Amino acid sequence: MGSSIAPTVSTLIQGRVQWLAELLAKPRGVALDVSECPKANSTTNHPWYNSQTGKWVIPTGTILAKITATGWFAPIRRTAANGIAASGQPDVVVDDADHCQVGQTWTDGTTSFTIASIDYDTNTLTATGNLSGAIADNAEVYDDTDVPGLEGSNGTTRILLEDCDITSDVDPSISVIQHGKVNESAMPVTVTATMKTQLTEIIEWL
Repeated sequence: MGSSIAPTVSTLIQGRVQWLAELLAKPRGVALDVSECPKANSTTNHPWYNSQTGKWVIPTGTILAKITATGWFAPIRRTAANGIAASGQPDVVVDDADHCQVGQTWTDGTTSFTIASIDYDTNTLTATGNLSGAIADNAEVYDDTDVPGLEGSNGTTRILLEDCDITSDVDPSISVIQHGKVNESAMPVTVTATMKTQLTEIIEWL
């Protein structure tokens, strides 16, 4: 367990400097729910897994949202389609598959699909069956079975300050940015329009 304001492990201080545009940003300590992180059902080709060290590490800059039921935080499970996913075939290419897990049901609000496999190198989600409808290019897609509140809202969404080791199933205390200026191009994840809306009151994008 880390301190009240620090993650269990910090391995990429330079990464924080790259996306955080001001030194006087307001950090705070929150609890992370490890059970809501991608390692739960992912294979070891996930980009957060280091095969040399055997460790799972959430990268600095990951956007987190508050879980209403517990008050703890978890990675936002939301991305956008990268190209049209045609009806009648199983593949959906997205901007960022890091938060996707095998077995989850994702949707664009109209077409839902259950993930059978994930290619993290190409950000391709393969469904258990053919899509019942097309998903448009740049359409936001998200986990259809999220705990209520997991997607966050203004005031309950934060950005992870430093890399955090989640190899253990122990839920760590982590440091997050509550207010500050952020270099969007240096973020390790693709920031969707909805994420920006959720962070409007606490983050200024540069």
